[in-house]
Amino acid sequence: DALGQQILGRDVIDFAGGVGDGEQSLAAVSCYGEAAVAIVDLLTFQVIAQVSVGEGPQEMSFSPELGWLFVGNV
Repeated sequence: DALGQQILGRDVIDFAGGVGDGEQSLAAVSCYGEAAVAIVDLLTFQVIAQVSVGEGPQEMSFSPELGWLFVGNV
């Protein structure tokens, strides 16, 4: 499009227990040098998923309504 924005891809992560049901607390961590986002279980501090998102992941925004994590790259 005119702004040069594009969707690089989509990954579906199946979280046992689900997000927001009180059973699991998760954090999305930008891994700039690895061009990825790590999903960390905050109860165990274990990385439960790592998603390739393209070079320079910098900004992230989670939509609870959609269950999507949007990642902006530099």
